[in-house]
Amino acid sequence: MDCPKCGSVHKSKDGAVSGRQRYLCRQCGYHYTAVRKSDVKSTEVHRMALEMF
Repeated sequence: MDCPKCGSVHKSKDGAVSGRQRYLCRQCGYHYTAVRKSDVKSTEVHRMALEMF
């Protein structure tokens, strides 16, 4: 995940908040949290859906 502020790929882990990893951008010093997309389904869910169909 690139920095949402400057787009840099230079980051370091900076703790966790509510079970989600936080990062610190080494380029601009911005702190940000990795966001998991809620619309992404696991391959197991896809397989089960196809079997049920």
